[in-house]
Amino acid sequence: MRERTLVKDLAPSVDGPVTIGGWVEKLRDQKRIQFIILRDETGDVQVTYPRPVINEEPDLDDALAATVSTLTSGSFVWITGRLIHDERVKLGGLEIQLDNLEVVSLADPETPIADDTSIDRRLDW
Repeated sequence: MRERTLVKDLAPSVDGPVTIGGWVEKLRDQKRIQFIILRDETGDVQVTYPRPVINEEPDLDDALAATVSTLTSGSFVWITGRLIHDERVKLGGLEIQLDNLEVVSLADPETPIADDTSIDRRLDW
């Protein structure tokens, strides 16, 4: 069984290696850095992955960055990285710098109910 730290237990922890599991709440995929907001049953935490740079340009062949880009909201992942206490981070002053990512379950990005679906259709689901 995997050793896991809950988000609520990160604040009193010292900076260093940590493994967490949770659902992708939000993904921001930028040119030089990727952000994942990860949620478990106790809270949310920000995970960052600065893309490797070659000749001052991001490495577009980076496998970890490609895996992060495929994530969808609701996907379940295991993340291993370095916990950093940083008061600039709005989610509790905590950030995890990504070292390893394991996708357990990739969520379907298409939902059967659109935002403008009628109430009758919504009740069928």
